[in-house]
Amino acid sequence: MGQTGIKKFMRMGGALILTALLGLSMLVPSKYEARAESSNAYDRTAIEDDLKGVDLNGYPKDESGTPSLITFSEYCYSANEKVAQKYGLYFYVYNPTETPLSVKVRANEINMATSYDSAGEPQGYDNCALTFLDASDDHRFYKFKLSESAGTLSRARAYAAAHDGVRRYDFVGLQLWAAGASGAQDYALSVTYRCTGYGAGCDPLGSQTSTLTYDAHKLETIALDIHQTYYRQEGINQNGAGHHNQLSSVYFSINKERLASYGDLYAVKCTWDEARTAPVIVTKDQAVYDWTERQLGQKNISGARGIFANLSNAIGQGAHTADWGWAPNYDPANGQTGGVVVKDATPAGYVFKANCENVKDRNVTREELLAWIADHNSANYLFTYQVDEGRKYGKQTHTFHADEPFDMLSFNSTSSGGEQFLLAWQQFWTGKKWDWGGDDLAIEPIKNVTEKDFKNTDAASASELFVNKDDFADFKKYYDTHNETENVFLLRFAVTDYYSDTVSVVTPAEWYEVWEYLPWADGVNIDRSSTYMSQETVFRQFDIIELTFLKEGKETVIGAVASPVDIIGGIDAPNFEDTGFWQWLWNLLKSIPWWGWLLIAIVVIGLLCLIKPVFEIVAAILKGVVFIIMLPFKAIGAIIDNISAHGKRKKKKIKKSEDLDEDD
Repeated sequence: MGQTGIKKFMRMGGALILTALLGLSMLVPSKYEARAESSNAYDRTAIEDDLKGVDLNGYPKDESGTPSLITFSEYCYSANEKVAQKYGLYFYVYNPTETPLSVKVRANEINMATSYDSAGEPQGYDNCALTFLDASDDHRFYKFKLSESAGTLSRARAYAAAHDGVRRYDFVGLQLWAAGASGAQDYALSVTYRCTGYGAGCDPLGSQTSTLTYDAHKLETIALDIHQTYYRQEGINQNGAGHHNQLSSVYFSINKERLASYGDLYAVKCTWDEARTAPVIVTKDQAVYDWTERQLGQKNISGARGIFANLSNAIGQGAHTADWGWAPNYDPANGQTGGVVVKDATPAGYVFKANCENVKDRNVTREELLAWIADHNSANYLFTYQVDEGRKYGKQTHTFHADEPFDMLSFNSTSSGGEQFLLAWQQFWTGKKWDWGGDDLAIEPIKNVTEKDFKNTDAASASELFVNKDDFADFKKYYDTHNETENVFLLRFAVTDYYSDTVSVVTPAEWYEVWEYLPWADGVNIDRSSTYMSQETVFRQFDIIELTFLKEGKETVIGAVASPVDIIGGIDAPNFEDTGFWQWLWNLLKSIPWWGWLLIAIVVIGLLCLIKPVFEIVAAILKGVVFIIMLPFKAIGAIIDNISAHGKRKKKKIKKSEDLDEDD
């Protein structure tokens, strides 16, 4: 709520009305002792009753209006622990368009100070969840409560102890999520409330007279218009073939006068919800497209197709493995899908058609991805919790400092000699020639963009700034528009893994074509050129909470009003060089069974025999082999001949002896 809204409320006496209401509610303390501690009676009061004393004519329906805060209420602040169990902060919101707001958990939040320095000034801010309590029938008025009360009460007591009983509440912005919208919108409040005294019955002395007062003041905040971009290195990263570094960034501008007063931008505090997309399938095959589309969001996979990334072993020959796969008989519980052992069996969540001759000419834009997510109502099957190693899934908050750079790693500079040899061997046989990248690259998180960053060609400047080439024209236009009165900053906040590679599409083959379908492939058709798969990290509802400035050693923290954005990059097709022949040769060789290799060996030997010099050598070798083989037989023959000759000689001697006897 701006200063005008605060004065309007004060003029109407709304604070006095709510204070009187709270004082009345404390007249009968026994009313609360019978209630569960997790539920306050004030949580269940109707918003119409709470606002009976407020002139709502000052809050008409307005189709072009923006939400604002009617008033805020501190309830049951007390040193008495039994009374303080009911402590809470309540917010009454004016919703002029009467567009229904989402009532889901953490859909609506308020950015407020959560820590203070010794002088009592805000030192840190956080987005704090609001719990929906009630709304008017026309959705023009909403009642919310700060979801977490214990920590807020503790901070209020600590502040009061150091500042003569004053409790200070600083509200930067109110984030409201309209029902059906893709995200929340942030509306500036920029107000500080200082509360003194006690509500009726909350006084440590037990007084039933309310002394509670509210003092509202303007809070300095910074409004930011967040834009996103990303950058992908052509070289593969430390994870190997198909994996690339993706640097995600946002850019915004800050007034030059404010920078002159507070110094350089030193730190940025952000929050986001991190996940990884389910596999994104891009195919030029209509049958593959139709089959994949039918399986989206399904637990039981049907049909006779399979899609595998880095499928190894020919189908029909022993165990098959794949980095990723999705097929009939999907069974991630035992690591198999379609009879193939896979490292990751996450079903696809997206499928896009490539109406072009070469599927590698089909990229998917950021807008197409966001439209797909919206059309599927951000369904759970669109994302996976399996984020990159070392990163965290889900909601998180992080502060980036200008003097804490982080690295973008490359395969070439991080892999071992053995890993590089294996990749080189794979490249040789598959025909996929990957760019291995160069040295590790250090990235400064906070970049103050200046005119000299645009001295080169657009392509070179985009690369040096780590801005996506497709975003560069908009980025340059944004800089030119704001540069006169504001400084433009790039916040590089995450290096994640982007994967993109062709996949093997496996289908039953009912007939075969020469060179494409081989008769020994056990009735299976393997297509490795029509389809590719990609995955990337997304940062949903990315928001900047606070900015820290540094001047002459002094840090100044200012809360930021910024509507969250969903940060996601477009999908780029695989960028390896395909040598063609080697890919075909590799596919051919690994599909040949053992008896095929035996047949090839016989044919090769036969062909070699047609060449005379080779024939003579082969003949000599065969002659030698035959000679060696015949040696035992010759030896046996010689023995038999000797035995036979000996017998003949003996017979001759006997006959000669008989002849002599006859002569005598």
